[in-house]
Amino acid sequence: MFMLLALNILLFIFLILFFFVNKAKFKSINKFIIEECRLISNYLGSLGCGNLTLIFDLSKQNKKKYLKNISKEIEKIKNEYNNITAIPLERICYVGTDPYLEGIKCAHTMGEYCNGDGGIVIIITVSLDISNLNLRYRGFSNTLKENFPKMSIVKIFEANGDTEKAYNFTKSIVKENNNIKGIYVAGSSMAAPTARALLDINHSEKIKVICHDLGKEIVEYIKQGAITAAILQDPIAQGHDSIMNMYNHIVTGWKPTQPRLLSIMDIVTKENYNDFWDLNEDKMKINEDMITRYVKPIRISDKKIKIAVLGQEWNQFFLQIKSGAITAINKLKDFNVEAEWIVFNQAKRSEKEIIDDIEKLVNKFIDEKYDGIVSIVGLKDIVPYLNKAVESGIPVATFNSEPLGFLSMLIWLERISKKLIAMSNELENGSFQINQAMEQTSITSQNMRNSVINQTEHTAIGVKSTQHLKGMIDNVSNGEKKQMDIVIESSQISNQMSYLIKRFNIQVETMKEVQKEIMFSSEKINEMSNYSNQIETILEKIEYISTQTSILAINASIQAARSHKSGEGFKVIADEIKKLSNDSGKSTSEISKLVKNVQNAIEASINATNKSSNEADKQIKNLFMVTEEMKSLSHTLLETLNNIKNIAEENIYAVKEMEKSSKELENVMSETSNISQDNSSAVEELSSTTLEVSAQMNEIVKQSELLTNIIQVLQGSIAQFDIDKGKY
Repeated sequence: MFMLLALNILLFIFLILFFFVNKAKFKSINKFIIEECRLISNYLGSLGCGNLTLIFDLSKQNKKKYLKNISKEIEKIKNEYNNITAIPLERICYVGTDPYLEGIKCAHTMGEYCNGDGGIVIIITVSLDISNLNLRYRGFSNTLKENFPKMSIVKIFEANGDTEKAYNFTKSIVKENNNIKGIYVAGSSMAAPTARALLDINHSEKIKVICHDLGKEIVEYIKQGAITAAILQDPIAQGHDSIMNMYNHIVTGWKPTQPRLLSIMDIVTKENYNDFWDLNEDKMKINEDMITRYVKPIRISDKKIKIAVLGQEWNQFFLQIKSGAITAINKLKDFNVEAEWIVFNQAKRSEKEIIDDIEKLVNKFIDEKYDGIVSIVGLKDIVPYLNKAVESGIPVATFNSEPLGFLSMLIWLERISKKLIAMSNELENGSFQINQAMEQTSITSQNMRNSVINQTEHTAIGVKSTQHLKGMIDNVSNGEKKQMDIVIESSQISNQMSYLIKRFNIQVETMKEVQKEIMFSSEKINEMSNYSNQIETILEKIEYISTQTSILAINASIQAARSHKSGEGFKVIADEIKKLSNDSGKSTSEISKLVKNVQNAIEASINATNKSSNEADKQIKNLFMVTEEMKSLSHTLLETLNNIKNIAEENIYAVKEMEKSSKELENVMSETSNISQDNSSAVEELSSTTLEVSAQMNEIVKQSELLTNIIQVLQGSIAQFDIDKGKY
C-alpha cells in the first residue's frame, strides 16, 4: 500500500515539475494546477501519516477539456483513496457469502477442471466498481497466482449488465485466442449468454465455464455441459434470515457473536443439479435441512413493527432472494410485523440515480419511524445514508453484499480488539479454571483408576462365581430337561393305564352280565328244589298207597282163601285197591309232569351254568391279562418315580451349590455396587468439571470463530489493494 502511495506522490511531483517547466505555455492554468497538487499532497500526506478520515474532494475545474487526461488519472487516484478511507457500515449483521471467499472457491474449481493450466477470461457482470464483484475478482485472481501458476488471466471484461455485449465478447475473445481454457463469470446474469456463445462456435466442450448461482437458463446449460459448475450462496436464506435476524434484534435486542453470518456455498454440476433445482416447477429446491437451519422468530412482538426491505429484482438470483424474503414477511404477519419489500435495483443505473433513491428512501424511513431496515449494499456511497438511519435509531441489517474498505476494516478491528481483550481476560481466567479443573480431573481419574482396579479384581471373582453358577444352572437345566422327558414318559404311561382302565370297566360290565346269568341259574335251582319237595310228598303218598295196596292184597289173599262169601269182601278190597290204583295213577301222572319240569329246569340250569362258566372263563382270562399289563406298568411307573427321585436329589444338591455361589456373587455385587457408587460420585464430579471445561472450550470456539471472521475481513479488505509479493 505504501508503495502505491509513494508512486502516486512521485506522479504528482512529476506533474508539478512538468507544469512548472512549461510555465509559459500553461500560465493560465498554473494557479489551478498548484492548488490541485497541494490538495493531493495534503490528502496523500494525511494518508501517509495514518489519517484515514479525509475524503478526496477536488475542484470541479478538473473537468475542463484541456485537463481531461489529467482529470481521469486524478479520478482514479480519488477512487483508490476513497476506497481506502471508506467509512464502515454500522449494521447489526450481514447475511450472505464472503465475495472474496467465493472467488477463491471458483478459482480452485476452475483450476481442478482445467488441470491447472491455460488462459482464463474473467467476465464481470456489471463492473469492478460493485464491491462484491470486485472482491470475487480479487479472490479469484489472487488464488490463481498462488495455487495455479501455470494459469494466467488473458482478459477482464466488464459487461455492465448487457447480455448481448457479453455474448459478442465471448465469441470474439475465443476466436482470437486459442489458449483459453476457462471463463470465469463473476455473477450469474452473464453466464447464459457466455454459454450460448460457446455453443454457437462449438467450443462448449473445450472451454470450462464457472459462474455463480442458479436459474432456469443456467440449469439448462449445465445439463448440456456448456456451464461446468455454478457456485451457490443460498439466496433464499439470505432473504429470509436477514429479515428474521432484524426482527429478533428489534424484539429482544439479539445480536450475533460476530456480525458476518456466512451462508453455505455448494458446487452444482451436471452430476448433481437435480439435488438443487426442481425441473418440474423451474425453481430452487428447499429441502428439510434448509428449513431446519433457517432462522426462526424468538417471540411475538408486543407492539406493531415496521421493517423496510431493500432488494433487487433484475435477475433470477435476486428473485430467489426475494422469495426467501417474502416467505419471512408472510411468517412475521402473525408476529405483529408489517414488512415491506421495496425494489432497489443498482444495476444498469448511474451512481447518482442510486444515491438519490437511497437518500429519499432513508429520509422516508426516518420520518415515518420505521423500526428496521434490511438492505443489499452494492456501492460504498450508500453506506453514509444507511449510517444516517442508524444514527436516527433505526437498526440496519444487510444481505448478499456490503463494501469493505481499509478504514472500515481498521475501525472494525479497533472495536473487535476490545472484545478480544475482554475475551483474552476471560480466556486467562478460564485457563486458570481449566487448569484447576484438569488437576481435579487428574485426581479424580487416579481415584477412578484405583476403583477400577479393585472393581476389576472383584469382577474377576464375580466372573468365576458366575461361571460356577452357570455350570450349576446348566446342570439344573439338564436335570429339568431329563425330568421333563420323564414327565412326558409318565404321561404316556398314564395314557396306557387310562386305556386299561377303560378295558377293565368293560370287563366289569361283562361280569355284571355273568352275575345276572348266575342269578338266573340260582333261581332255576331254587325251582328245582321246590319241585323236589313236591316229588317227596308225592312219593310219600305213593309209598303210603303202596303200603295200603300191599295190605289190601294180603287181605284179599286171606279172603280169597275163605269161603265164597268172602268174595264180596274181596270185591270191596278190590275196589279199594282200584281206588288206590287210580290215586297212584294220578300221582304217577303228576310225578311224570314234575319230573319233566325238573328235567327242563335242570336242563335250563345246566345251560345257564355252562354259559356262565364259559363267560366266566373268558373274563378270568381277560382280567388275568389286564392284571399282567398293570403289573408291568406299575413296575415301569416305579422305575420312573425312582428316576424322578434321583433327579430331584441332584437338583437339591445343585440348588445348594447355586445358593453358595449366589452368596459369593451377592458379596461381589455388593462390593461392586459400593465401587460403582464411588465411581458415580467421581463421574459426577468429573462430569461437572467436564461441563466447566466444555463451557470454556465453547467460549474458545466462539473466539476462534471471531478470529476466523477477522481473518476473512482482513483478506477481503486487503485484497482491494495491489500488493507486489507482500512488499509495500
